[in-house]
Amino acid sequence: MRKPKLTALLVAILMVAALVPVVRVKAADLATTSMYFNHNTAGLTSGVEADLYFTTTTAVSGGSGNNKVIIAFATGTWCNASQNLTTGAPSAKETATTLPGTLTATCNASGNQITITGVDDLSASTKYGVKLSGNNLYTASAGQHDTTVTTNNGSADVDSRHIALRTISDDDINITGYIGPTLTFDVRDTDMNNNIGFGTITADAVRYATADGTGSATLPGASEPVRIYGSTNADDGMAIYYRGTGDGSNSGMYNSAAGKLIISDDQASIVAGTEGYAVWGNNASGDFTVDAGTSAVMTLSDQLFAHSSAPHTTATVDMDAEIAISPTTDAGNYADTVHFTGTGKF
Repeated sequence: MRKPKLTALLVAILMVAALVPVVRVKAADLATTSMYFNHNTAGLTSGVEADLYFTTTTAVSGGSGNNKVIIAFATGTWCNASQNLTTGAPSAKETATTLPGTLTATCNASGNQITITGVDDLSASTKYGVKLSGNNLYTASAGQHDTTVTTNNGSADVDSRHIALRTISDDDINITGYIGPTLTFDVRDTDMNNNIGFGTITADAVRYATADGTGSATLPGASEPVRIYGSTNADDGMAIYYRGTGDGSNSGMYNSAAGKLIISDDQASIVAGTEGYAVWGNNASGDFTVDAGTSAVMTLSDQLFAHSSAPHTTATVDMDAEIAISPTTDAGNYADTVHFTGTGKF
């Protein structure tokens, strides 16, 4: 007689159980997740680095050093099978907290999953970042590669996110250009007419040339009477040479009507009452060095006036001229033409 009651009770229990829903626990989605490779070129097996950034939704609380981050690639070979990768702080592509812990990143036997172990607890709603590098990190063949990033507390997955990676045949753009050899060179007096003069010369004093042609009893200041300019990208700089014209046989100031030549000498030897004429370099600036200084004697042949030894922007050097005569020096007009040449030492 009791069996019908027992049967009815069992049926009632089963009906209630059927009405209770089965709840399956599903991992939440990570928030913003990105993986930056330093190359998108397919098939690289060295020199590859990647920065992984992810933002947790749920705290990962497996205990210090017990948590994991798993990167699973659906296609392709992304790492050297069963080998470790180097981990470190990520580059500053995004603002994030460096993934905490004593980390070890290991590639699985198929080369399509990287597991980072030794991760400390992770806070919820926090962006973390980690760099993967070393010659065991690869890039897969060209194409899109679906990838899943998952946090794990050591016993169960917590959050995950599906992302896409893309590799291409070549991510490099080669840029070329050409820079030709350059050389600037200019010789000019301050009046910009390439004529300078001593003016009227007397035996009782030396005379210096000036740009206005009137001459001076004292040495002109910087940039007077002639300034020479030069710049170059030549490896060994540039060289400036000079030479006089004189009477065609010797260098000096020449009076063609009288057939008289005041012969070139060094500047230190020019003294009032004695014939002498000197041209020399002075006031070098920038990379120029004077070679034809006060002890130089100008001739009819090219001599080094000034030089530089490396590429440089505009440098300058001045040319000065001085003359002296004796009481018996022939009267008349005297003239000389000084030739300057400049070349780069490429």
